Amino acid sequence: WTGGTTGYGSFTWDTPYANPATWIATLHTNNAHFALSTWPTFSTGTTHYSEMSSHLLTNSCNGSASNPGTPMDIFDATAAGLYWGYMNTACYSVGVDAWWMDATEPECSALTGQVVPSAGAIDLYSNAYALAHAKNIYEHQRAVSTAKRVVNLTRSFYGGQHRFGTMYWNGDISSSSMLNVATTVSGGLNSSMAGNPYWCSDIGGFQDNGGTLTDDILTRWFEAGTFFPIFRVHGSRATEIYSMSATVRPIATAFSILRYRLMPYIYSLAWKVTSENYTMTRALPFDFSSDPSVSSNDYPDQYMFGPALLVNPVHTANATSRSVYLPAGTTWYNFWTGETSTGGTTVTASAPSNIIPIYARAGAILPMGPKIQYATQSVDPIELRVYPGANGSFTLYEDAGDSYDYETGKYATIPFTYIDKPQDLVIGARSGSFTGMVASRTFKVVFVKTGHGIADTITADPDFTLAYSGDAVATAGVGISMQNSGVPVQSTSSTLKTAGNSLVLSKDFTWKSKSVALYDLSGHLVTTKTVRINIINLRKDLGMPGGVYIVKVKTLP
Repeated sequence: WTGGTTGYGSFTWDTPYANPATWIATLHTNNAHFALSTWPTFSTGTTHYSEMSSHLLTNSCNGSASNPGTPMDIFDATAAGLYWGYMNTACYSVGVDAWWMDATEPECSALTGQVVPSAGAIDLYSNAYALAHAKNIYEHQRAVSTAKRVVNLTRSFYGGQHRFGTMYWNGDISSSSMLNVATTVSGGLNSSMAGNPYWCSDIGGFQDNGGTLTDDILTRWFEAGTFFPIFRVHGSRATEIYSMSATVRPIATAFSILRYRLMPYIYSLAWKVTSENYTMTRALPFDFSSDPSVSSNDYPDQYMFGPALLVNPVHTANATSRSVYLPAGTTWYNFWTGETSTGGTTVTASAPSNIIPIYARAGAILPMGPKIQYATQSVDPIELRVYPGANGSFTLYEDAGDSYDYETGKYATIPFTYIDKPQDLVIGARSGSFTGMVASRTFKVVFVKTGHGIADTITADPDFTLAYSGDAVATAGVGISMQNSGVPVQSTSSTLKTAGNSLVLSKDFTWKSKSVALYDLSGHLVTTKTVRINIINLRKDLGMPGGVYIVKVKTLP
């Protein structure tokens, strides 16, 4: 960093950090991970400069304070291979977990007009520099080992770069301001729409230039950042939680705890990104395209965080409230109070310094874990918050937390299905397994209402506590919900595992004409049939294949 033999591109550890494998192992023992920042540049006089000199773009960048090294030609396969070799020997092999690939623009204005021997005019290729750089790291690391996933925080992003294990931040924001809280959000949403699912920002901004980082700005930026795909604080100021003022620290601590409680939800969203081409942060037109009020750019700072939560960051100084548009077509629950509001309306939401308005849509299922200290800590029991008013579903995803074993099927999913009428949550049978999986766990089901299942608190009196060992369970009896002449009767617990099973109804239904409706575990109607018999064979009488179903029976007039 400082030039000379220990400058950019030296890939050597300074004396205070001798024996890196030892102290990185200590970090791992304490459930922390270690990321290292590197630049794709080489200073004259460093160990590797001579070997790389014929693979650099230009010497015009070398030596200045802002450009202390010469960028390598990342489009040159030899240069790319040498660079990974340095990283592997000095960093990856001693336990470095992740990469922080800075200045991947590359940062050198003097490159304009230069010709890159491997590609042509740099003006035509510089935007793709970050893509080629990320591809190089990803492919080489995976060739060495698949036991650790590639994690690469990069300052620049190009189309398709997400497939190389990258996330990006919106640059070294040089002015801490409420305006930049708003533009960070809208910029991130545009990034998601452009095909980059993982983005973040330096919470609080990187520098003071042109703005002062007040407690108010840091608080509001931190609250918003809690609901970014990647949650991180960084800057040239002391913005770690333990360095914050007595005003900000308790608020930041509370939101940090909330982020970790949401880990089951967030990690399941990450699986949706991988398996369904999903994006965690969703501009309102993504999910409410039929609502004409969100078809324009009138709400660039409101967004869905996954399918459940509507997030509304605050970016006005000293605010105590903000206007929130609630998209039409559903009922919305205030996350902090449990109170409901009708969609298609604009409300003035309370927003004191320790709260940003968050709403959950009716039918949402929100898994929240206990208060944990690190991401891979056991998340049991899980509080399942269900927001009544509409049918809903969600799939909980779990794996070992690292490695590429999930690519060969070593992961597990648990489907949740909520049937609003009658009010019933079905936790379906687990699919798959992996090493270290929690085989038996507890789900505490909370049907949210005013004052119940709210805010960041652990609900002391859940509506149901369900022991789960991989087989389907439900709050109203697995598989069966019965009504007699429109009046609910006691549910009978029965898991219909194969089409050969017969459904035996209670004597209340004897010789009566009745409607039998079968639903799949996502709550979608599969078939209905009117019968008079009391013992119903699923295959013979209903023509159903093998599977697990939700069955509703109701007598007819």
